Amino acid sequence: MGGWIVWAVLAGALLVAQRATGRLRLTPLALAAALAAIAGAMAGLAASAIAFLLALVAVLVRASRHPGLGRAQARRRPGAARSARRRSAGARGRAGRGATIRDRSAVLVGRDAIVVERIANRHGVGIVDIGGQVWNARALHEDDEIDAGERVEVVEVRGTTALVA
Repeated sequence: MGGWIVWAVLAGALLVAQRATGRLRLTPLALAAALAAIAGAMAGLAASAIAFLLALVAVLVRASRHPGLGRAQARRRPGAARSARRRSAGARGRAGRGATIRDRSAVLVGRDAIVVERIANRHGVGIVDIGGQVWNARALHEDDEIDAGERVEVVEVRGTTALVA
């Protein structure tokens, strides 16, 4: 078997291992092995070994000069959190992609809902349909019991539970 085939198989195995684990940093080694396979196919075994070592040294030198490259880059860049806050600030006040859960639930206040399952706070039961979405529900007043099929209004949203009256 040709030396270049061994390098190609090694490059493939390293890429598969990188993909499978996600934690190991094997992509630079796989790149170096792929370059060694190309050099081996063109010039022989000695050239492939030299190409592997040169590529490996180049990758390691680059990694030592730029330690922030890779997955941890966002954590190490101080401006990343600031720009993320700016992007989410534009979404405030609208119930769409990027809006927070609090923003989306606030839109439900004042809307009509239909009781799907009887609401009884004492028993901890109650489900309403609000515009096609099914929500847990509790009556605004502890003693109220609301039967299924009745129309109610959403007064407040607490987490995943709608308070209705």
